Amino acid sequence: MLLIASYLFNNLSLALIASSMLVTMVFARMVFSRELRQAGFDARRTILDPVVFLDKPISVLLEVENKGAAQSVTIEDVLPETVELATGSNRVVQVLARGEKAKVRYSVRPTMRGRIAFEEVKVEVSDRTGLFSYEISIPEESEVVAHIKEESIRRGMALVKKERVEVTHVSHQRWLRTRDYEFHGIRDYVPGDRFRDIHWRSLSKLNKLLTKVYEREAMIPTTILLDCGRSMRLTASGLAKVDHGIHLSLEIAKVLLAGNHPTGVVLFDEVGVIDRLSPSTKRGQFDQILNTLRKAPVYIDSSGKAAVEPAPAETEKVAEEEQPEEYVATPNEAEEFLSTIAAFQSMKGFKQTRVGLEGVMKVGIAKGRRKGQMYILISDLEACRDSIIRGAAMASANEHQMVLATPFSYWYEGKKDEVTIEGLEDMYESYETKLKTEKRLKSLGVLIVDIGPRDEAMKLTRLIRRKLS
Repeated sequence: MLLIASYLFNNLSLALIASSMLVTMVFARMVFSRELRQAGFDARRTILDPVVFLDKPISVLLEVENKGAAQSVTIEDVLPETVELATGSNRVVQVLARGEKAKVRYSVRPTMRGRIAFEEVKVEVSDRTGLFSYEISIPEESEVVAHIKEESIRRGMALVKKERVEVTHVSHQRWLRTRDYEFHGIRDYVPGDRFRDIHWRSLSKLNKLLTKVYEREAMIPTTILLDCGRSMRLTASGLAKVDHGIHLSLEIAKVLLAGNHPTGVVLFDEVGVIDRLSPSTKRGQFDQILNTLRKAPVYIDSSGKAAVEPAPAETEKVAEEEQPEEYVATPNEAEEFLSTIAAFQSMKGFKQTRVGLEGVMKVGIAKGRRKGQMYILISDLEACRDSIIRGAAMASANEHQMVLATPFSYWYEGKKDEVTIEGLEDMYESYETKLKTEKRLKSLGVLIVDIGPRDEAMKLTRLIRRKLS
């Protein structure tokens, strides 16, 4: 603009000023380009909290080191969509000399349960005049898994003070934790019986020796089975049934471990097993259960609008187009597809003959042969209905106990703006199907308790204590 003005008004001073500014800008650009070629940054992010809960902030430390010449930089740690800034700032402006490190400390709060992935750090480099800038993206991946609210653990510890569950069985083989020997009966004396086991009071009446017989009772090993199928994950109100199931699993595990029950957990869905932890009472077992439950998939938001149907003209146009020829797979492709599917049916070193809950039951029963077991199942009986029925039949045939805590989907949908006749009919049909499934499971000896969004594990522990203890 100054050059144009100097030409129009024939002003030499304006021309000199414009020329000097142009030369300065060109020189600054050349210097900045040279500095950018020498620029180099290393970023390192550290998550300072080993265990992450929804209601707790996550402390993050970001260190960026300048490997090149001194630069004026703006450093920003790119936040994932599933977190919000709690304290501090993830952005800092600083002049870094060669070899100097910039430290950024801040904390974020997770907004949903599941995997939180930090992927990159942005560094914006500015020249000394402030005329030019260039943004550099540094890949720096950090991952942390956010669990449900810590309130579940506190409620579990409070529940331990109120509730105790002891479910025992005759131990043919020693498990992990046994009680004292319980008196079972009297039999005839056999040479070799211990002197202290002889029933001396009967000697004077029957004039023969009898021996007291004891049975060793053991705490029954318990596996918590959490259904993570699609129906358990769907929600329109923000509270998914799978999240409620995680709350209940933590509370139940806390109560069972407090009573020296070997306790484990299995996560499964329609395809197969997500993860499993064998029953145990070893030190740190509750922490292992907590880590296993972290792998449960996150909820699926079902509140979005349905997909828009194509316009009639577009539909007709698609129909008129030539349809592609039918594809026929070759034998090699079919074999490769089947081998890929078979990989999803394997679980930690052994191959399942059946997927989902049925495979878990088969493996658990085979491992615990001649040992009584208890299964606590949390499921809505929708996505994995058939597999659950077959698993309950296997438990009944092997004389194992099964307890079912089942939520109803419509209780988790929250308030609706309007209620339609079609919606009520769907709800009635779903509830009728659920009742038929429960009736079938009851015939197999399954103890069933219906749970809602506000129910806690106390409802389930009281049923176990009343019916099985």
